[in-house]
Amino acid sequence: MVLLAVLLAVQPYHTKFIESNIGILKSLLDHIIPEKTNPHQSNFERRFRLKYAEPCIRLRFLDPDLYIAGRFKDVSIPLHEFVLANFECENIFITENKMNFLTFPTQKKSIIIWGSGFAVEILKDIDWLKGKSIFYWGDIDVQGFEMLSQFRGYYHNVQSIMMDGNTLQTFTSYHGKGSQSKISSLKFLTNEEQQIYQLVYETDLRLEQEKISQTYINEVIRALKDFV
Repeated sequence: MVLLAVLLAVQPYHTKFIESNIGILKSLLDHIIPEKTNPHQSNFERRFRLKYAEPCIRLRFLDPDLYIAGRFKDVSIPLHEFVLANFECENIFITENKMNFLTFPTQKKSIIIWGSGFAVEILKDIDWLKGKSIFYWGDIDVQGFEMLSQFRGYYHNVQSIMMDGNTLQTFTSYHGKGSQSKISSLKFLTNEEQQIYQLVYETDLRLEQEKISQTYINEVIRALKDFV
């Protein structure tokens, strides 16, 4: 039986004993039961094969035909269940902003995932994503392109949307100051993306995705329908 750490019976101690003494217990258990440990994991629960509070993936079905039980369109799924899900969609959109996630227009055979700033790293190594068209939409700033490059390193089929020069020029009145980065070049960007990245890198520029109008978003997605 796999248990949460706080549910282990360690009499006469209270259930939070383990949480309060993880460092000491880790050293003891590594010595006492080395055959039961996963030495490649530093996290206590994963190291000793206990249940842990894994992240959930929040997603919306953009096609009514994909709704769960015909009516649930906005759901949160534990990561291990998402890994096995293989939804019958063709397109997957990923956005970092919650409002853009909630207002993203309908699209046949598509879902959208709310990144919520979680490193795209948790979506790494999910086999069924490799057969989908994946579209990433982040802020036009150094962090947005860093996440895009990282994600494309996992899945070479990732395309960026609304992170281009036309979007940047259309909303010049909303340009703001971004954060600096020490990374001058990113490995997995296209030539056009690299040019935009160089611009925001050198000028500390940022265009937040929530500043992009819904009309513009709808037009981009409508045009995209001709290609997916």
